[in-house]
Amino acid sequence: MDIASLPNSLREAVRAEFGRAFHDPFEAPICIGVNIVLIALGWWLLPASITSWLFGYSGAHALPLTLLSWMVSDVPATNVIGGDARRMVVAISDQSTLLRLLIAKAIVLWLLTAPLCLLVDLAISADRSDLVTASLTTAIILIVPFATLGMATWVGIVLPYKPVPLRERQRQVREDPMRFLRWCGAIAAPYVVVPLLAMVCLFPLHKWGLPGDSHRVLGHPAAQFFGVMVGSIVLAGTMLVVGYRGALFLAAKRQPHLQQFFASDDLG
Repeated sequence: MDIASLPNSLREAVRAEFGRAFHDPFEAPICIGVNIVLIALGWWLLPASITSWLFGYSGAHALPLTLLSWMVSDVPATNVIGGDARRMVVAISDQSTLLRLLIAKAIVLWLLTAPLCLLVDLAISADRSDLVTASLTTAIILIVPFATLGMATWVGIVLPYKPVPLRERQRQVREDPMRFLRWCGAIAAPYVVVPLLAMVCLFPLHKWGLPGDSHRVLGHPAAQFFGVMVGSIVLAGTMLVVGYRGALFLAAKRQPHLQQFFASDDLG
């Protein structure tokens, strides 16, 4: 494969990424589905004291926000190089192509997660009159994934891994036990890094009022709503630009290492 065979427009890149998502090994849909099941089980089976600690949100809109946070906190959001090594290693040599593929991956992941979260939020808010909180939550669901996914790619660029059969992974671990720690770190990192990024993006919200805590509006719901919205949009835009610029910088800096890593059958 060479650079000419890669998509030369964002539309083509998104179409190709959708094709990848719904073909073997179905990485993104499976990861999203597993997280939905885990959240559903934890949400309705665990005590409230544990769910509030585990998921970090409370109030009427906590479930869609939790779904959003967990569904984009997995390997499709971070292991962007390793999960698509054949194309991405080629794209590393051309920053515009690499950026196009990274943004296409973010768009597809957003389209696979945000609409579902919006539907859940609308179902929860159907009988509520708190338009401010409902609108703010909807905006967050639309904004937060793109704000965090750029920086989330840093994990996969710094700590990539190859999707290999479990038997092969076990063989590697027997030969070099330290690989197990590296692999566990790469698997666990998204669940630490992405929620932290989301917390940064949600700083205006945590500063002026949490979803469902509409009594914390300083007596001026409309003023707080616009303040939170403007602050969130500015912060999200900054994170978006920094995230993808940083990803391009890291990929260029680590290009020789990444190409060697994915060219070798002994590494992974």
